[in-house]
Amino acid sequence: MTEELPVNTWRPNGRRGVAALGAMALLAATASCGESKPMFAGRDRITIAYKGDQPGTSFRDNTTAFTGFDVKVGNHILKQLNIASGAPVDIAAGDRVGFLKRNGVDLVIATFSVTPDRMKEVDFAGIYAKTFQGLLVKKGVSVHPGMEVCTLAGTNSEKALKDTEDRNVKEVEVKPKSTLQECVDLLEEGGVKGISTDQMILYGLMHHLGGEKYEVLPNVEIGVAQYYGIGMRKGYREDCERLKGIVQEYVKSTDWQKDFAAELSDIAELGPNFWPKNFRPTEGESENRSCRDGESS
Repeated sequence: MTEELPVNTWRPNGRRGVAALGAMALLAATASCGESKPMFAGRDRITIAYKGDQPGTSFRDNTTAFTGFDVKVGNHILKQLNIASGAPVDIAAGDRVGFLKRNGVDLVIATFSVTPDRMKEVDFAGIYAKTFQGLLVKKGVSVHPGMEVCTLAGTNSEKALKDTEDRNVKEVEVKPKSTLQECVDLLEEGGVKGISTDQMILYGLMHHLGGEKYEVLPNVEIGVAQYYGIGMRKGYREDCERLKGIVQEYVKSTDWQKDFAAELSDIAELGPNFWPKNFRPTEGESENRSCRDGESS
């Protein structure tokens, strides 16, 4: 089966934009939800979907290679499953559930927040990071009523920004866009004064754009914690439980801390009062959101 896949790239010069870079062949031998055969049995290659436009978490810059913390997580999973390689797929935020259910992607590791609605459609195999939502601005900009803020359309970030009771951001004007690149273009051109999404993503973006020009506001924490899980199709609970165990052991290890600090150094540099406790999930938080049709009480 061959599927046209959306690919995001950051252009190093001129106006940055999202470009479609052709087709990537997906594996034909992926199991359907109703099959009892283990998902990974006898396979030496699986497809893993990442986002390509989020420096620090998952990013590709005019190459076929992905970098970032999500990719480190994916590589660790491949090693533990004894699978030789993962075919990377570039995915947009709004496509994650659909790609799992319809397009043959095996795993989604793309800052994929667990929500009760998503848990009804796909499974999440372990929580590998958590984060609150924040706000990225040019240095010297303060939050004020009517301030125009870009966020990703159809995401938890858009809903949280519109529903927030936080007095710092309650009266901002929300401008949803389909890609993070569109938000970056607007911010750099002055079309908006800030970008709001998860803090993990914002710190990676700040580092990429230049910490001397941009900052993640320290006093802005929007909504509730977001928990990033490994997305997979339903119908494979044994495989889901296996992956959950792999992720939980990884999160408790020094490898997790080293990988996170290597890819998101601006967070690690904030010190022990902020890192890693605000970004490392507990085993209980993982259990409550893994391999279930809804969060446990």
